[in-house]
Amino acid sequence: MPTFLKEKHPLDFIGRPPQMAAKDLDLWYRARPILLIDAINLYFNVGLGGQTDVPPGTSPEIAAMWLLNTQKRADVVIEQKDFWIIVELRFDATANALGRILTYISLWNLNLIDLKPVRGILVTNRKDSDIEFVAATMGIEVLII
Repeated sequence: MPTFLKEKHPLDFIGRPPQMAAKDLDLWYRARPILLIDAINLYFNVGLGGQTDVPPGTSPEIAAMWLLNTQKRADVVIEQKDFWIIVELRFDATANALGRILTYISLWNLNLIDLKPVRGILVTNRKDSDIEFVAATMGIEVLII
């Protein structure tokens, strides 16, 4: 279950990242100055996990497409000097956003890029004390923008 960082983007990238919803894009633009402090690399739409089992005789091209279509997608991954950050951008976040981040972190840890630890950050527009409490117990930061 490989991790695909794909294309590295410049830290001053202003365009629309691949497959990012409009409401998430607004959150990204507002959170970006905070999230990119001390960043050294920036990635969008990062593929994590995925099904590698394909029927015998499947062409390499189709097998690669199958993997890409079955992978989970982290909105943003940021590399810092000493750790990685997986960012979930979620307008009106609910508990499922925490499940996504936990899934991404677990899949990341199955196929480490390097030995630096990974952190999860949920970026949302809505304050929810239950989400903040549960996130804190899981070691996930919540950034309300």
